[in-house]
Parts: sequence; structure tokens; C-alpha cells
Amino acid sequence: MPEKTELVFTPIAQLTIKAIGGDGKKAIKDEKQVYMGRIYGEVSEIKIKEARSGETYKLILGEFRGVNAAGEGFESNKLMLPGTLLEQLEAKLKTADGNAIKFGYDIFSNPDEKSTIGYSYAYKQIIKTEAHDRLQAMTAEVSAAPMPMTTKAVDKSKAKA
Repeated sequence: MPEKTELVFTPIAQLTIKAIGGDGKKAIKDEKQVYMGRIYGEVSEIKIKEARSGETYKLILGEFRGVNAAGEGFESNKLMLPGTLLEQLEAKLKTADGNAIKFGYDIFSNPDEKSTIGYSYAYKQIIKTEAHDRLQAMTAEVSAAPMPMTTKAVDKSKAKA
């Protein structure tokens, strides 16, 4: 049985479908749906930024990883996603009561004659998009381990080093 190697994630300035090697135009060329990669992570904030052109755009902040169709991994604390996905994350973040949200999607490109660019994005949710409190999850994990009694002084002669 071949040995499974751990995926290495290359840091990049901003995670986008294009930055991880996804090419939506391949769906037009191949005339079929094309798998572009998997993007997942934890959203803590969405900021409105202004491009040099003066146009505004939304930048997703948090911790993100992407794996392209060739199996190469990338990571960043900045993410840009197509409209539908961005809108879904934004809506969930608004109802998360100040918590971050976790998400994971497989991203595809489909030929689309109605689109001005000739293709559209499709996605499949791989984990539920929901509020995620990392510290609360860690507290549950840590609480599972028994704590030594701290209310009494420890008899140093019986304590194990």
C-alpha cells in the first residue's frame, strides 16, 4: 500500500480560484463541467475595500485553504469568492453572533452561453456553513481531560514528577 504523504500548503497573499490554478474558461474549451478545486476555512470578517480603479469589492478575512484539481495546497488569511458564495458566507456571518463561521466547498466551472464571460461557477458544499467558536470547541476538548485537584495543597512527597 502506498504511503500517504501529508499535503503541504503554500502561503499566498490572497486565495482566489485563479490563484490556486482554477481556470473557468476550461469549461468552455472542454464543453463540460470542470472541477477547479476545494476551498475551505473560517471567516472572521468581510471588509469592503476600494480597488485602484475606484470600484469597491468585498474581501473575506480569516483563515483559508485551497486545494486545486492537481492536489496542490495553498493557504491565506484573505479570500475572494464569486458572488453567490460570497453572499452565502456574508449572510451566515451576519447571524453568527460575533463568532467566525466555518465552510467548505468544491468549486466547478460550467459552460454558460447566457453569461458574458461564457461560463459560470457551481459549487458543492462539503461541510455545513455555520458559526464556529474555536475557543468553545477547544474548551470542550480540554475539559474532557481530568484536572488535578487544585483546591488542596499537594503533598510534594507523593507528587509524581
